[in-house]
Amino acid sequence: FHPRPFMIPLGHTWINHPADNSFPSDHGTVMFSAAFALLSLRSRAAGLFLLLAALPVAWSRIFLGVHFPLDMVGAALVSACGVCVAKLIWSGIGHRLTSLCEAISRRLFAWLPPRFTP
Repeated sequence: FHPRPFMIPLGHTWINHPADNSFPSDHGTVMFSAAFALLSLRSRAAGLFLLLAALPVAWSRIFLGVHFPLDMVGAALVSACGVCVAKLIWSGIGHRLTSLCEAISRRLFAWLPPRFTP
């Protein structure tokens, strides 16, 4: 368990927040994961945009006293590792998983008229 700054108490509490674990930041993890995923898919512009958008989000969470700076660094590291692992898994089973999902979709929606099916 890693306390939040206001739980110690450290600094001024600007917003009310549950007294739960602060490491890694959920806000940071979501933002960095989306940015790294887009960057890994060769969508450089969108990935860079989200990466730049993640920085003020991280700063605001620290400023508001609900996270320490290392909570954001941890979020970025967890996100980078998660995207790398997901890419490795997808490269091994992605094609088979996509084929399976398409087959399931066809069976589930076979009763629909053709204009409504994928």
